[in-house]
Amino acid sequence: MGRNDVGQCDVPAELGDVVQVDGGFYHTVVLRSDGSVRCWGWNSADQCSVPSDLGQAIQVSGGGWHSAALLLNGTLRCWGSNSYGQCSIPVGLGPVAEVSCGGEHTVARLANGTIQCWGRNDFGQCSVPSDLSAVVQIAAGYQHAIALRNDGTVRCWGWNVYGQSSVPSDLGPVAAIAWGAFHSVALRADGTVRCWGANNAGQCDVPSNLGPVIQVSGGYQHTVVLQANGTVRCW
Repeated sequence: MGRNDVGQCDVPAELGDVVQVDGGFYHTVVLRSDGSVRCWGWNSADQCSVPSDLGQAIQVSGGGWHSAALLLNGTLRCWGSNSYGQCSIPVGLGPVAEVSCGGEHTVARLANGTIQCWGRNDFGQCSVPSDLSAVVQIAAGYQHAIALRNDGTVRCWGWNVYGQSSVPSDLGPVAAIAWGAFHSVALRADGTVRCWGANNAGQCDVPSNLGPVIQVSGGYQHTVVLQANGTVRCW
């Protein structure tokens, strides 16, 4: 459901069992139970052209015009647009625990809890704070990045024209984070949700009757949550 002008919602009939899905700006990336990766949607920069020698993946991410896969051996592969070096994985990166593709940059959480970013950096979206450590989750927006630390605190950096990188001072302990193109989303430890940044489409207007939430996700101009009772809410 949703915008489908380039086939990003045309799920292949023979897709099989899927264990993870991630939406790029105009394409969709999935990880199948056998470790293989499938993509569909806009392929203007080969962001849907999965490398034939990819190998077994354990996590995938879709960005603006590129895609990435974390492989079983802890290495990364990226494909698609490399106009800003977003697919040029740094030499000696080390074992990776998580990857998140932004608009034109890539963020990697290493096994030691540190972060590395590469690609477009005109708004500082690849300038990781020097004192950032003990990271347990990452999320990359269009031109900003978000990190969740093991103490429940959140750090953001990059473009901040809409306040998407300005973490609320009263946020409190956070359990999970998600990116929006120009906004940020946090699932707090008490099951409530906070959003900040662009709100031109109401993407940060969390419903007052939401109820306990267990998972959050952000899109271009909307936010999606899974409630504890198994229902989905969007705004």
